Amino acid sequence: MERAPPLPLAIFPLALVVLLARVPAASGVALGLSSMVAPASLAALPALARRSGCRLLLGCLAATAVVSAPYALAGRALLTAPLRVFLEERFLEGPYLLVESAIPGDAAPRLAALAMVLGVSVWVAWRRMRVEAALLWVLGAALLVTPVLRPWYALWILPFAALRLAWPWILFTGLAFLPYVALPVGPLPSSSPLPLWVHLAVWLPLVALLMRESWRTWAARFPAPTVPGS
Repeated sequence: MERAPPLPLAIFPLALVVLLARVPAASGVALGLSSMVAPASLAALPALARRSGCRLLLGCLAATAVVSAPYALAGRALLTAPLRVFLEERFLEGPYLLVESAIPGDAAPRLAALAMVLGVSVWVAWRRMRVEAALLWVLGAALLVTPVLRPWYALWILPFAALRLAWPWILFTGLAFLPYVALPVGPLPSSSPLPLWVHLAVWLPLVALLMRESWRTWAARFPAPTVPGS
């Protein structure tokens, strides 16, 4: 049974990545610390390093190495828990089901989902987005295609959604806790079927609002041609 990390411990380092953006080495240290509780944040490393330079990369690597050093004797066991969650468990999966239906196999859909997140990170790096925007895009992509969405995972994106006024994600952070309504007794198990209404209530508003915003952005960037004199 998986236990939730202390939420301030999970969210505060991610917020520091933005607050310390003008000091790339310190921002990198914060990113390294956040990766200890939110491994998905490492997917944003290429994008952030491209914008802030090598000092952010070195800070992240140094922080990760220092924090991991006391556990070095654990060897492969240090990676067992996150890999087990990623490769074996499933909970409140949403758009990931589309990936799974398109790609057969057990590990292949999960690896494809990981490749999608890394692809978003490369695109964000190419666009040289601001730090909070980069984290919003990369963590958002990770949440969309994850096979395991624990309700508290959604809170990792909340600071950046608030900074960017990303209302679909702000709404999502509240709806992601509906499994506690469907399974009200005790901690959420590592794998448990949920009623269909929970999946629909959590994912449909987010997907619909994101599609609506994408359409508006597309229409603004590529307006319909106008006929002269009309």
